[in-house]
Amino acid sequence: MKLRDINSALRRLAENTVLLVVAAIASTLGYFTFLPDWIKRALSQLGLCLPDSLAKILTFCVCLIVVFTVLLVARYLTARTYRRILSIYVGNLRSGIWPDGAGDRIKEFQELRSKANESILGMGIGMTYFSRDSILLKNLLDRNLRVRLIMINPDIIDEDDQSPLEREQSISIKKNLFDKYFSRQGYSNDVKTSYKRLVDFIRKRKADKNRIGQIELRTYPYLIPMNVTIVDESDKRERGELLIEWCLPFSEMRMHNRLSQSTDSDMFKVIKHTTEELWEKSRKVVDDYRRKV
Repeated sequence: MKLRDINSALRRLAENTVLLVVAAIASTLGYFTFLPDWIKRALSQLGLCLPDSLAKILTFCVCLIVVFTVLLVARYLTARTYRRILSIYVGNLRSGIWPDGAGDRIKEFQELRSKANESILGMGIGMTYFSRDSILLKNLLDRNLRVRLIMINPDIIDEDDQSPLEREQSISIKKNLFDKYFSRQGYSNDVKTSYKRLVDFIRKRKADKNRIGQIELRTYPYLIPMNVTIVDESDKRERGELLIEWCLPFSEMRMHNRLSQSTDSDMFKVIKHTTEELWEKSRKVVDDYRRKV
């Protein structure tokens, strides 16, 4: 190690306020003569004899370790107490921040959907990961669930070759800006592919006379950088849960909160009501409901 590196390391240690405080406490404890005497007596029983100078250094090191341990334990107990107090106010609220393609993020949505007993209401920007997992979607429907999906209308994502007149006659979002906003190259194309995949899946189900469960797809002509999945939203026994996720602008990071109907009823009702309103205002694309003759 170079002398410059040693000096840099020592300077960082000298500027560390916590370390200085701990060292001061350890030095103060090591000042008391009975502590070095205790350590010398304990070592002598093991057959080791130390001069006073080494005994004082060893005392300082022991005190340093003890102080660090006490601080770590106090920090852990304080954190537990804080979490316990916090849980009184937020109930079952769970929060986190993930990158868009993180396995934990996708697993969280899958785990929530798999808990559904009666229904699923899913609102998403592109439903890209959900539409890819057709096996999971089929398994959910085979449990006789009602699945309602809402996503952005891919037609409002503006192609670069559109004429100015076409842009004026419709609501549109610039394709390149759409991709930049969600920090995913080609995301606009993924949304269109996802839309087509879901439509084909539902139309194929309609041809199956032995199908169980129900699924419907609707679209909205807005840019809503948010994903919401609610399971058992109308359950009278309050078994509903939801996962709401905000897409941080011009970033791949997604911030989520998970709530339970039984412990977070007020927040659950607000998010459910807003999502239901969006469902009612959205345009129906396709469903596989059985029509009464």
